[in-house]
Amino acid sequence: MTAFSSSDVLIIGAGLAGCCLAAEFEERGLSFLLLDDPRKASATVAGGVINPVSGKRFGSDPQFRERRALAESRYRKLGDVWRDIDILRVLDSVEEQRHFDRKSASLLERELVAFVDEREWGHRIPAALSPFPEVPVVRFPGAAVVHCTMALRAFHLHYQECNQLEFVSTQDANHAAEHLSWHGIAFDRVVYCEGWRLTENPYFNYLPTMFAKGQVLEVESDALAGLRDILVRNSKFLLPSRGHQALFGASYEWNDLSDVPSEEGTRYLREALKNCYSPEFRILESRAGVRPIVRDLQPVVGAHPQYTNRYIFNGLGSKGALLAPVLARELALHMVENKALNPTESVRRFDAVFETVVAENSDGRSDVRSPKEKNHAQ
Repeated sequence: MTAFSSSDVLIIGAGLAGCCLAAEFEERGLSFLLLDDPRKASATVAGGVINPVSGKRFGSDPQFRERRALAESRYRKLGDVWRDIDILRVLDSVEEQRHFDRKSASLLERELVAFVDEREWGHRIPAALSPFPEVPVVRFPGAAVVHCTMALRAFHLHYQECNQLEFVSTQDANHAAEHLSWHGIAFDRVVYCEGWRLTENPYFNYLPTMFAKGQVLEVESDALAGLRDILVRNSKFLLPSRGHQALFGASYEWNDLSDVPSEEGTRYLREALKNCYSPEFRILESRAGVRPIVRDLQPVVGAHPQYTNRYIFNGLGSKGALLAPVLARELALHMVENKALNPTESVRRFDAVFETVVAENSDGRSDVRSPKEKNHAQ
């Protein structure tokens, strides 16, 4: 352990969010300690796709380019974990084409989309995967892929070498957070970056969550030879990895907090793969992780409305690879320089929910913790 007896911040959770926040603290000279349960996190399963245009209605972030640049700067410091890539999206249905038509002028003006003709497609995609001439295809340049497992491995190695990361049980991490102390080190503040374990957090369990388990398949086929871009078809991505292999996914299973692949999820993805592409694929592996999602589909960052030395950094959903570095910067500036957080991302947008929970507590105390946790803290 480090020699100091007091520290600025305790970070609970060493996934992408916790590690990116630690990097911001490190660059600003703050002392910190990361505690993490070594069980698999959703980031080790995530495809790590950074997409300029996403969703059934082709939504785009006005700040995408600035956020992408910040994320790229952070990840490239970790080694070979960042890959520039394009996304080719097949417009299979009439509904999808209508949604695109409504957004196309704006997307073209911002240079976020380009049309793909059959000739260009032939240079970019193996013929066995081609949808032409039946359906149109559009290209989203400026996308990227982060190898999340490699990124976490690099983060963890660095912080372990600096004695700023310890792998502990969830129970020990919770005990340290509750008492703002770990092995004789006292902390001024704690930041919870726990992902789906937010449901077990006694301070922030008032937040309206709806976690979704995501499953992906690692597949192999000779038809994948030469695939350079990400294919998106019927809301499913085919992400080339190495050789003749790719990741295909993902599924959504709501409020299932198990990180074990389900037979139902695997069967669903097998059928989806068969419906999207004609070649035969060998299924090498099925992986699962839990996406942390808040009901309004926005992240939550900032200080608890009552316990103001306790912070949260959560709810990144399927955009964690992009949002982790961006919101880590914003939260660090908020904690160090008192810079205001974006209201749409601040946890304080749920103050009314917190007040309702407080009012419903039978003891009348402004404490959303369970009786067991209250007794433990006393």
